[in-house]
Amino acid sequence: DLKNEIHDLRERYEAENSELRNQVADLEIFRAKQESYLTRRQQQQDTLKFRQEDHV
Repeated sequence: DLKNEIHDLRERYEAENSELRNQVADLEIFRAKQESYLTRRQQQQDTLKFRQEDHV
């Protein structure tokens, strides 16, 4: 009946919502790792550039 249908829809909505929240959290973790990697790379390049300028 209608009550069961509403209940099923609510359960499905909550499950999909939870899945989306997990995906967003995973993306945020990935982005943080990516930013950390890019920052480290930039620091390495800056250090290398600084050393090269020292030896000129």
